[in-house]
Amino acid sequence: ILIANQTFAEIMHGTQESFVGKYLFDLIPPENARYRKSVFEKVIESGKAQRALDIGRNNRIFDSLVYPILNSQGQVTQVAVLSRDLTEIHKIAEELKVSQQHLKTLLSHMPGLLFVFDPQGTLKLVEGKILNTLGLDPQLLTGLKIADAMGPAYDSKPYLEKIVSGEMQWEELVFGEFTYDLYFSRIMDQEDQVVEIIGVALDKTELKKSQQFLKNVLNNLPGILFVLDPEGQIKLVEGSVLNQIGFSSQDLVGRRPAEILGFENGTEFWLENVLSGKLTR
Repeated sequence: ILIANQTFAEIMHGTQESFVGKYLFDLIPPENARYRKSVFEKVIESGKAQRALDIGRNNRIFDSLVYPILNSQGQVTQVAVLSRDLTEIHKIAEELKVSQQHLKTLLSHMPGLLFVFDPQGTLKLVEGKILNTLGLDPQLLTGLKIADAMGPAYDSKPYLEKIVSGEMQWEELVFGEFTYDLYFSRIMDQEDQVVEIIGVALDKTELKKSQQFLKNVLNNLPGILFVLDPEGQIKLVEGSVLNQIGFSSQDLVGRRPAEILGFENGTEFWLENVLSGKLTR
């Protein structure tokens, strides 16, 4: 060793001066010494720089460039080594890899679908439990156009234009026997241009079935079920009695009982008592 900088001295736990004149390969573990020596020999033999990646003391990872220093006759008389400590970078990369795998696992089990696509409709990422239900492989979908992934039965072009423009942020999609709520969020660059769109699909097939079942039950209810807001407007009304008295639920939603039954029936007084909690039956 002819010259050693302060960083080398700190890593090797000494002073710069204490290493001058020492034999480098006596200072590092034998397995590393053999590898480093072979790299040095290649540099001396070829006269060209070589790269070395090895593990030093305390499992620290170094990326080194070994340069030849030539004399006036073009012979290699010395070598210079520039090393970068990649230990923390490698650690961060490993942690990131673990985090990405963890995220991928979470996404693959989410009760829905997460997908990312560019403004041209090319899928960049597709993950979610829905894929298992539909029998689809996320790796096969990545890189496809949405139109190709959905098939000819679904024309995605008009939807894509609205999503990119920001006009559409939600859509209900019926795909075969399944029903999904789709939500879209645009990712913009510094020039306010859309670079990617994140989409989330939530399966509400069972909810729709439950709603339809409930609606069928209410329609056959031997009476009337109704929901009022604090202003007395009807928000929901269902029941088989509606047919008997000549009304449909669509006719009554948004109206007030007083408009339907007449003020002379005391509906305003009745409503006030219901809202105050005085009247429950």
